[in-house]
Amino acid sequence: MRLGVTNRERLTPEILDLYQAPFREAGAHRAFIRAAQGLGRGGLARVQAGLGAFAETPVRLIYGAKDRILPAVARTMDRVQATLPHAERTELADLGHFLQEDDPERVADLVAEFFLRS
Repeated sequence: MRLGVTNRERLTPEILDLYQAPFREAGAHRAFIRAAQGLGRGGLARVQAGLGAFAETPVRLIYGAKDRILPAVARTMDRVQATLPHAERTELADLGHFLQEDDPERVADLVAEFFLRS
């Protein structure tokens, strides 16, 4: 979590506990690892292949430019937008991977604004 935010003071012990709680059991931890491994090249290729299903759906891409977990996130968003040229793209220059923790109010406002128009 600490690697994924730019606003580290928001990561209180209570917040970290909420994120970690689902993974305390061994089975849940293994499931998380399997899911993460599925996001390798083959898994991401399957995700990309499925993006065409959203060709007629309003889409908003929101990401943090300071993402240290996915440092190539801007290039990834380029590829997503090539597949979905109608997608609205919002780069948040000062945020990391966990946008909802870095600046929950701004992210909520962007999502709400999108849904109110859609």
